[in-house]
Amino acid sequence: MPSLEKLVQCHRAGEQIGIYSVCSAHPRVIGATLATNSR
Repeated sequence: MPSLEKLVQCHRAGEQIGIYSVCSAHPRVIGATLATNSR
């Protein structure tokens, strides 16, 4: 099953799951986003 479909299925099942989204070109913001996303 493609990961987006699995994400929707898990969300509908009541799991607290989602897609982390950040819009920035600043290197520090990108670095912080990647660090947060990898946790």
